[in-house]
Amino acid sequence: MPLDWTAHFVSGLWHATDIDGTRFSIQRLDADRWSYAWSSDCSPIHLGVREFPTFEATKAFVERNLTAAAMQAYAKLEVA
Repeated sequence: MPLDWTAHFVSGLWHATDIDGTRFSIQRLDADRWSYAWSSDCSPIHLGVREFPTFEATKAFVERNLTAAAMQAYAKLEVA
């Protein structure tokens, strides 16, 4: 399920919160590099180790791999 991303132009960050309360951030590092981070009430901030060439590519990676829906789909594959 896509997240509702909000831009904070002063800080250069985009933020979204997942249904389970996990908070995601995407930051523009320079013209061709974007990175991500996430945190929740139960865990510290995790920084992404991968960089992406566009916001859309970063957003797609986060939504495909790190959201609650992605984790549930992965858990179902692991059980099967």
